[in-house]
Amino acid sequence: MDGSQGPAVIHSMPMQARYQKLLEGRGSHARNAGIKADGTPISDELIEAMADEAERGYDVEEVLRRFRGGRPSMGSAASSVKSVRLDPELKRDLLLRAAEEHISVPEAIRRAIGQYLRAS
Repeated sequence: MDGSQGPAVIHSMPMQARYQKLLEGRGSHARNAGIKADGTPISDELIEAMADEAERGYDVEEVLRRFRGGRPSMGSAASSVKSVRLDPELKRDLLLRAAEEHISVPEAIRRAIGQYLRAS
């Protein structure tokens, strides 16, 4: 910009609440190191508390349980997925039965296989 276009105009917009929280307490000695995902300011006190917790150590199993994504496990080990081919009539009957019992199609299949195996 060469200055021939005149002065720049900056429009004022209301500040979002999460950014307003950052400015609160700026006049005091408290330093703010950003904000958490929920909008909570990260203060020196919070950093100190998190460091203390880290120094005490973490329960590795609890951390893995909390951050392990995916579906809940079924049974004593990881589940496996098997594909089967169904003719249209069997598929229709399966869908109707699952709807009738208010269960999912996979649950209906698991129950049917379980009954079949227990019967033999």
